[in-house]
Amino acid sequence: MSMEMDAEDLRQAEEQNLVKKEHEEKLALVYGEVFKTGAGQFVLKDLSERCNFRNSCIRNVMAPNANAVLFQEGKRAVFNHIMFYFKNGNQKGKAR
Repeated sequence: MSMEMDAEDLRQAEEQNLVKKEHEEKLALVYGEVFKTGAGQFVLKDLSERCNFRNSCIRNVMAPNANAVLFQEGKRAVFNHIMFYFKNGNQKGKAR
């Protein structure tokens, strides 16, 4: 009985991994489609500035505010998420 449960758990885990992989591939393709357009590039430029992509998250080096740093890092994490899927979507699109 224990072996049956282990095999079933393994099957379910493999199925979940496949669903997750398919979802991430679809996300990459969609992000690539959205952000490769002129409008998408315009939005990415705006987001990179608003999310402090190229700037330090510490505004006052002499007295850093932990909450402010966490907030800024959160914005940067969202931008990095977008760029990860955008770049993967562009790579997959070029392979076709």
